[in-house]
Parts: sequence; structure tokens; C-alpha cells
Amino acid sequence: MRYTHAIIVRIPNAVNVDDKKANIDFKLANKQLDDLSETLREAGVDVIELSSEDNCTQQSLFIDDAAVVINGTALITRPKKNGSRIQEVFFIHLLFLHTLKFL
Repeated sequence: MRYTHAIIVRIPNAVNVDDKKANIDFKLANKQLDDLSETLREAGVDVIELSSEDNCTQQSLFIDDAAVVINGTALITRPKKNGSRIQEVFFIHLLFLHTLKFL
């Protein structure tokens, strides 16, 4: 199986975390995301980078939800947490439809 596209959302300046003691190193997180993007590009994957929305509460910096497209069929998982994540899945769905038009 060959991976052709990846969608990455840039890390926002603030994150809503359940653990009040969590200390997030945003500089390190951004470097790790940049390294991931570069590695994917070196592997021949078309990386689509989206900016984080200032008005959207980021619930996590971890990959909780996934979407996969194989042979033109998109599988979008149900969000781990209900609520604002439904809107994120909707926009990922629209982006996939747009991307698939040009493949």
C-alpha cells in the first residue's frame, strides 16, 4: 500500500487540557511536527498543512482521530470525544472530497 497524501494541522498557541499540571513545550511540539512533515515529504507523500483555527478550542495535541483514503474511498473515524470534534471531521471530509477531485 502506498500513502500519497497526509493532512497535518499546525499546533495552536494554546491548548485546552484536562490535566491542569500538564506543561506543554510548544517549541518542541512544533519541531516534532516539522520533522514529521519533512519525513513524509521525503517519502514522496503530498503533505497538506492546515493552520489551526484561533476560535477553535484544541482539545489535544495527540492523534486521537484518523482518516484514511484507499483507492478513492475515504474512511473517517468517529471522533473520540463528541462535541466540537464533529466540525473538524466535517472539514476533513470536505478536504478529502476536494483532494480526490484532482487525483
